[in-house]
Amino acid sequence: MAEFRTTPWSLILAANGVPGKQSGAALAALFERYWYPVYAYTRSQGYRPEDAEDVVQSYFASLLERRGLAGLSPDAGQFRAFLLVSIRNFISHEREGRRALKRGGGKVIESLDTMTAEVRLSREPYQDAQAEIAFERRWATMLVQRAIEALEGEFEAADQLDRFRLLRGQLTGEATLPYVELAKRLEMTEQGIKSIVRRMRTRFGVLLRGEVLQTIDRPENVEAEIRQLLTILSTT
Repeated sequence: MAEFRTTPWSLILAANGVPGKQSGAALAALFERYWYPVYAYTRSQGYRPEDAEDVVQSYFASLLERRGLAGLSPDAGQFRAFLLVSIRNFISHEREGRRALKRGGGKVIESLDTMTAEVRLSREPYQDAQAEIAFERRWATMLVQRAIEALEGEFEAADQLDRFRLLRGQLTGEATLPYVELAKRLEMTEQGIKSIVRRMRTRFGVLLRGEVLQTIDRPENVEAEIRQLLTILSTT
C-alpha cells in the first residue's frame, strides 16, 4: 500500500472516493493502523469484547459514507483528535438509537485480533484512567512502537537483528545490561557501543517524526506534537 503512505487525511479522502479497489484499500490501511486505540476506547465505554468489535467495524465502515466524512480536510488538525471525537460521537449516536448499528455495515473491513488486544489491555497500567486520557496514551504508544518496529526492520534488512535486540533497551529506557557487558557480547569497545546507540536514537527520532507527520495538518507543528505526545507518555 505504498501509494497510501502520505497522511491519514489522504487515506480518508481516498476512502471517501468512488467505491472500489482504491477506496477499499485506503479504508483497510486506516483500519490496520489505528483500530487498536479505537477498540480500547470502545471497551472503556462498557462494551463486551464481541460488541466492541462490532462497534469498531461499524465505525470504520461509516467512514465510507459521504455524510461521515463531510467537511473533513487536512485543515482539521490532529488526526488523533478527529478519531477521538468521531468515535465518541459514533458511540453516543448508536446508544441513543439515532444510527442503526449494522454490525460492521454488513461487511468486514478487516479482522480484529481481539484476543491480542485484550491481552494488551490487561497489561496496560493506565487501563482505569479517564477514557480520553487513556486513548491519547495508547495513541502515543502506538506511534512510538511503529517507529521502533521500523528501526528494527532496518536492522533486520542489514542482517543486524541480534544487535538491535541487544541494544533496544538503551533506546527504550529498559536497558538491563551495562555497556561493558554489551561490548563483550558484541565483541566491540564500549565507545563503539555508545556510538551505535547514539545513531539508533537519532534514527529513531527521524522515524518517530515521520510517524507523527502522518497524523497532523501542517509539518511545522510536528515538534509541538512530539513534545505533547512525550508529555502524555510521561504522565502517570
